[in-house]
Amino acid sequence: MSEEEGLESLRTEWNCLLQQSASDTIFLTWEWASAWWRSYRDGKELWLLRVEDNGELLALVPLYRKSVHKIFHYRGLYFIGDGSGDADYLDIIIRPDREELVVRSLVQFLIKHQDQWDLLFLNEVPETSLGGKLLQQALREVGCYWQQTESPCTYVTLPTSWAEYLKYLKPRMRTKVRSLMGQLEQSFPVRFDYCRRVEDLAPRLASLFDLHGRRWRTKGEAGVFISPEKQKFYREMSELFLTRGWLRLYSLAVDNHYIAHQYCFEYRDTIFLLQEGFDPEWEQYGVGNVLRAYVFRDCIERQIAVYDFLGGVTPHKLSWGGVVKKSLRNVIGLPTVKNRIFFEIPKAVALGKERLKTILPEPMLTWVRALNTRKSSFFDRM
Repeated sequence: MSEEEGLESLRTEWNCLLQQSASDTIFLTWEWASAWWRSYRDGKELWLLRVEDNGELLALVPLYRKSVHKIFHYRGLYFIGDGSGDADYLDIIIRPDREELVVRSLVQFLIKHQDQWDLLFLNEVPETSLGGKLLQQALREVGCYWQQTESPCTYVTLPTSWAEYLKYLKPRMRTKVRSLMGQLEQSFPVRFDYCRRVEDLAPRLASLFDLHGRRWRTKGEAGVFISPEKQKFYREMSELFLTRGWLRLYSLAVDNHYIAHQYCFEYRDTIFLLQEGFDPEWEQYGVGNVLRAYVFRDCIERQIAVYDFLGGVTPHKLSWGGVVKKSLRNVIGLPTVKNRIFFEIPKAVALGKERLKTILPEPMLTWVRALNTRKSSFFDRM
């Protein structure tokens, strides 16, 4: 059986288990994982682990293995979805109240097969994940290295009415939203909707790719959709999500010409924003903000509880009423010599910087900083 066939065979029980677990999110659905794998699988090996007890499926650990050849040869294990800049809220999928048994079994498996991996990257795991906390404790008990950094995300809790939401905004932002919406509506025939039919996906996605790229080219960058793999992923994912009722590809058009898009998902009681784009020629009308206001109003009217901006915190997100929550990026290493080097070099570099400040003149410190940055960047890219 091929990797894709193996993944396909899990479709029903995968989502059934996910819906029972505490980690239920759209980024862990079978649809997301399968579309991502078909798009980004080159150079990777599927490492999908099942935990069972007397034939009962207790957990799925959706991983892949990738080799990285730098100073040493490292074999890294990653969550499916990690590495392309698309996913947040990744985790182990565990049946409720079986977390401790699952984690013990997983750690035993990883130690037994330690000849097949060096580093385990568990990125974008919600801070509230019980499985993540138990796994950290168990792996540290067997002597593994563990490095953790925070990855903040921004979300907005939506009230029950649009008027109430506007009152929640700061006065300047409230005035801005009303003014931009009124100006555009009074000046042009505006249409706001979202994609409902499979046959409409291709032109809307092509417009999203184009507008996103045009916007980023004004900043001297290409944008993420320059990647063929990224475009393939969005096409694969969109069709799967549309058939499940999860896709919310919102669009703003004037005279039947698209001027802005938001690529969102609706899952359970939350809207997730993954990407967006707008025509830079319409920037003076604030069309990106107008579309966001329409989306917020639509969500409120349909009683959606949360609008999730996903990863990153910016003044713009906070101005819409954003609140910050944390995900965690974890790197776990077996207790080997080369892994000790991997984890200790950044610490030594940081310590060395502090000591050098007291003994070196500023021109030489500048040269050393540049050298250390090049060394550290290898570890950041792993």
